[in-house]
Amino acid sequence: MTLALCLLVPTASAQRYLFPGSPQSKQKQEKDQQEAIKEELKRIHGDRDALKTGSETASQDAAAAPAPAPAKEEKPAVQQKPESRKSEPWTFRPKYKDEPAENTVQEEIAAALEEEQPAPQVDNTMEIDSVVEDVFVLDIPETIELTLLLPIKSTATPSANFLDYYSGALIAVRDLGNNGTKISLNIYDTADASARITDSGLAESDVIIGPVSAEDIQKTLARCPENKFVVSPIEPKAACLADSCHVIQVPASANDQIDELVKWLKEDTGILDTVILLEDSMNDATKAEATYLVQCLKDSGLQYTTLTEPLFDGIDFTKGEVRILVASERDSFLCSSVNSIGKLGLNKGNVTLYSTSRIRSMEGINAESMFNARCHMTSNYYVEYSDPEVKKFVLAYRALFQNEPSSFSFHGYDSVKFFVTMCGKYGRQWYKKIQEESWRGMQTDFMFNESDKAGMVNSAIRRIVYNTDLSTTLQ
Repeated sequence: MTLALCLLVPTASAQRYLFPGSPQSKQKQEKDQQEAIKEELKRIHGDRDALKTGSETASQDAAAAPAPAPAKEEKPAVQQKPESRKSEPWTFRPKYKDEPAENTVQEEIAAALEEEQPAPQVDNTMEIDSVVEDVFVLDIPETIELTLLLPIKSTATPSANFLDYYSGALIAVRDLGNNGTKISLNIYDTADASARITDSGLAESDVIIGPVSAEDIQKTLARCPENKFVVSPIEPKAACLADSCHVIQVPASANDQIDELVKWLKEDTGILDTVILLEDSMNDATKAEATYLVQCLKDSGLQYTTLTEPLFDGIDFTKGEVRILVASERDSFLCSSVNSIGKLGLNKGNVTLYSTSRIRSMEGINAESMFNARCHMTSNYYVEYSDPEVKKFVLAYRALFQNEPSSFSFHGYDSVKFFVTMCGKYGRQWYKKIQEESWRGMQTDFMFNESDKAGMVNSAIRRIVYNTDLSTTLQ
């Protein structure tokens, strides 16, 4: 079953750009050169005929005259170089090059023809293609073709998460339309094999969001034209595809969260503060996140103390703030550590926990522990419900769908609004300008740094503070 929604009849307009140096101008130059050579050859043949006529007349006069007396044999005088062009009718001198006077007419013509031979053709197709790819052309479509590829599972029990994502996308399309942007929206259920998008549908799309899984993204890329990018909306594992494929990864990586976390810790740490790394002794060196966190802390230049258990008996809490990070891949270790740090913060007061958003969804963590530890968290997603735009969206969502928006709803809204806005501003080559723009959504921020990768990965991270009054603050 195919779900399709067209808000407006899709029409498109494109501007054609003409550049100097067209094939027509080159052919005209060659034709003019050939005409000039023909005119010169005519002149040469005319001079040759005149010389022949003069020679015949001289021979007749010589025959009629009396024979001269024998004279003493002398060596022939050296022939003087003619002073005028008329005395040298056999010499062909193109106006664009001086040739030696001794050359015959045949040699001159051959040299001239050789001069006119086209230069060897150099295969610089790859260089031209590279330059063309770097050239930005402002080609804004009248109607933006937006394609969503989501595993909605319309033929079975629908996926609540991706229905929420689609619902948020619909509100974004409505809001953009109210602001004057014409959009043709088509949605395909990737869970239904019969609803597969055609190759022409991909080629005509200005913005392609989805599929979700890395495997489906690779299959879609194989069918897309080379100038199309596929937006990976949710799956973190698809980030590796951006290294060699035209993929734009929306979720920031775990390493980006860690980079921002250590940067935040360094900004907050004062002279009297104590930094503690709570490192799991059972950490596997192959586990990327914990290993990367330890390495980033080492590279930061901060002085810190390493503990392998959440026991803080030897720590001085009287001088300054005690700032703690936890490096572990085990959920059990993370849960016990966060709960212990929460109790410590409740008793001591001057304790701050620094963590990525991984601990937010763990069932074994007491919610109050993060507030008591005044947790400073880095995350890809966070909604500030006190924001007026968020309140407006929630009311609209309730009115349209008789339900509360989920994080997928906010994510669908932010993603569609950002990428369609980019296309509306920069045209069909919006992906060439995406690194020049940063955008703050209701739940997700967008920032793409320059790199030598074929694709791009969002690096925007939000900073969230859990306060002791059970409130949260977006910094």
